[in-house]
Amino acid sequence: MGLGLSPEEVEELEAFVFGDRRKCPTLRCHGLPQRRGRAHRLLEEEGHWPSYSDVGEELSRRNQVQEPRGWAVEEGVREDLTHLEAWAIDEGDTSDPDDAISMDPEGFWVHIADVAARVPQNSELDSWARFRSSTLYFPSGPDHMLPRELTSEASLGEGGLALSVKLKISAVGARVDRICRSVVRVQRSSYEDQDLERRWRPWLEQTRKYSEIRKTRAMSRGHWPMVKVARGPKGEIECTKLPSTVLREGVKESMIAHGEALAHWCIARALPVLHLHQAQKEDRKVEKVPMDGDARAAWFSRRLLRSPLTSPDALPHWGLGVDAYLQATSPLRRYGDLVNQRQVVAFMEGRETMGADDLIRDHEAWKPYGESRRRRERESRRQALLRWLKENPGPWPALVLGIGTSGPRVLVLDLAMEVSLTTSASPGSTVMIKAKAVDPYESTCRFEEIP
Repeated sequence: MGLGLSPEEVEELEAFVFGDRRKCPTLRCHGLPQRRGRAHRLLEEEGHWPSYSDVGEELSRRNQVQEPRGWAVEEGVREDLTHLEAWAIDEGDTSDPDDAISMDPEGFWVHIADVAARVPQNSELDSWARFRSSTLYFPSGPDHMLPRELTSEASLGEGGLALSVKLKISAVGARVDRICRSVVRVQRSSYEDQDLERRWRPWLEQTRKYSEIRKTRAMSRGHWPMVKVARGPKGEIECTKLPSTVLREGVKESMIAHGEALAHWCIARALPVLHLHQAQKEDRKVEKVPMDGDARAAWFSRRLLRSPLTSPDALPHWGLGVDAYLQATSPLRRYGDLVNQRQVVAFMEGRETMGADDLIRDHEAWKPYGESRRRRERESRRQALLRWLKENPGPWPALVLGIGTSGPRVLVLDLAMEVSLTTSASPGSTVMIKAKAVDPYESTCRFEEIP
């Protein structure tokens, strides 16, 4: 447009796009509508933001400060578990694994990167991690919670430092058999590794058994598809539907088992930690949920559950079907997991731990940062997906889920995208739809059914 925006106008437009301002006089002065999408488009048109930029990445770039450097590794007694065959099973392009699995005749081990050994409480590194609160996964790549060099150094590999937990599965669920700080030798694999799937049948059988026990109580049912939205080597947007594999399910169940078992270990020792719990809605009936295991079941079950909450109270997680649960498997990527790991390690070594009141006060202090960053991540992903959808409008197969608050809802199966659609098709049926009026700047799109 060639408006010749001043630095002050650019700053005002950015603040409006980021949600820091409710109104934007610059748009009004140039006769443009007061919409964040229009401000975003103007920043690109005037060359202040690159073409095909997204809000999340731009905000993270603006907030980027110099990473702290220099850290020591906490000395301590560690058990040598390098004799165990340990595998970090993840997406093929994952570079910094923070969890790994080992088989055992009486159960299985879950090894978690010992980040507490490198990030002391109330240190400069700790302040950095608290402010960022989690790793974000933008289409262009990750925005790490911890400095990149530390993330790489603390990830599990040859001679990795870990907090290792041996789990046993029984009719009551998962429980801790052994726990120790360790040294492990971890190899990397992917969810599509068929050789590992064949060799590790005993572990997979244990996770299958655990899944069956858990799902008799779980209100979260069915399977929701997963899609990876990323930028390719030339900056192009790629959307890839992730396959559901046996190893992916095995890792997922192992991580849930770790969360349940460690929660009970902490409860038995009266150790305050950040538990994650989820209540059911009292006005909904579980028998309404389809039991066929498809995306409709996942959609219905979500409507029966309240949003998960974090607190020192060990309450049931009805979505997962466990009576106590905590997250501690990703201390490289989630600050709450690092807090829980610190509590466990301090207790094991007889050091002072945080009390329940201090834990929740601390959580309330960094929680807003996490919510803001995750919102940016969602906005970034949706914007990239809509840019891709504008170039690839369909037709797409869609599963009719049911009636939502705004009418019929469908799931675009290959995009894992839930949208509204005017249709007379019955729930459970599949229709063909096409995207119309896609606007990545306004984060809006409309679909129509193809006869």
